[in-house]
Amino acid sequence: MAKWYDEQIGIEALCTEIIGISSRQYRQLATDGKVPSVVDGKISFSVACREFIAHQRKLLTGLGSLTLTEERTRMTRISADRKELALEQERGEVINTEEAMKIWAGILVSFKKRMQAVPRKMSPMVFGSSKVTEIQEIMEKEVTAILNELSEPNLISIAKAASTFTTSVEKRTGDPKVRKPSKREPVG
Repeated sequence: MAKWYDEQIGIEALCTEIIGISSRQYRQLATDGKVPSVVDGKISFSVACREFIAHQRKLLTGLGSLTLTEERTRMTRISADRKELALEQERGEVINTEEAMKIWAGILVSFKKRMQAVPRKMSPMVFGSSKVTEIQEIMEKEVTAILNELSEPNLISIAKAASTFTTSVEKRTGDPKVRKPSKREPVG
């Protein structure tokens, strides 16, 4: 003997009285493969309810298909985020990653040059000194000056130097990472 929930039920009764959607909406869900199809105007009550509830759960957890309104909301949010990022870039609050890398490379090059110049600069300064403490004091002043320069770099001049270098490389090669050999010929 068949149970009441295994019986075939009319599509109109299922939709309007039990599920609360129109028969047209149900048929669209069936076309999309979300619920079982209607056969001769009837449908299995238990299977239809089980699959409709599963579909609703997917929609609630975000796994179902997006509605047009949800898609527009998502696109509006993306557009607003892009405009906010552009505004932050115009204000100077955010910079491009590539620019930041160039600026930091400029800072490190400056630091490297200053550190490499220490022996040449310090040799004459400590040459006449006879006390170790006096030599140490002179060297500490120079190292402190270099570290202060690193802690408070002139980012504007470094950025200008980095952009000038990039522009000249790009003009020559078309790519800032690739250097083409020159086409110069020997004279004489």
